Amino acid sequence: GECLFISHVGDEGKIIYWLYNLTILNLFTEEILISGILNMPKITRSVEEVDAVRDKIIDCAFKILVKNGYESLSMAKLGSKMKMTAANIYNYYANKDELLIAIHKKAYGMLYDKISYAVSMADTPLEKYKSMTYAFVEFGTQNINIYDIMFNRPIRQYSDYIGTPQEELSFDEFRNSMKTFFL
Repeated sequence: GECLFISHVGDEGKIIYWLYNLTILNLFTEEILISGILNMPKITRSVEEVDAVRDKIIDCAFKILVKNGYESLSMAKLGSKMKMTAANIYNYYANKDELLIAIHKKAYGMLYDKISYAVSMADTPLEKYKSMTYAFVEFGTQNINIYDIMFNRPIRQYSDYIGTPQEELSFDEFRNSMKTFFL
């Protein structure tokens, strides 16, 4: 197979490149107009495509958290698992804080679904209370590392994000965390 490596921009805006053949290293100097290669427009992703990648990033972050805990989650490790650079993740999440807010939002959604289902299966208020309690404990024991980041880690609160770019996402996370109280 052959791979193209752009070496440097030569005189008069032309590119010098190397063509590497896996069997024999050949060095070629050939001029290619820069306008045809370097000035190609970026492909814009649709909102649905961006959301799909963001969801994949969160799913991958969850897998890292579930398996290894909070300390093992880094943008570099996440990028490696996603087969993208850590810098590329910042195209989808402005910083690790924003990523953690999204993780919390998903985690609280999972907890709500579990408790909501348990409540729906109960008839009396006492049964609902017991079902909620059991579902909460079961969630914590089945998702130890997720529970850890939800309830044991010191995290910034919604009020800390007011006036920041993360305010809306943080408010969604806060709203998700409070839904269970209204079952």
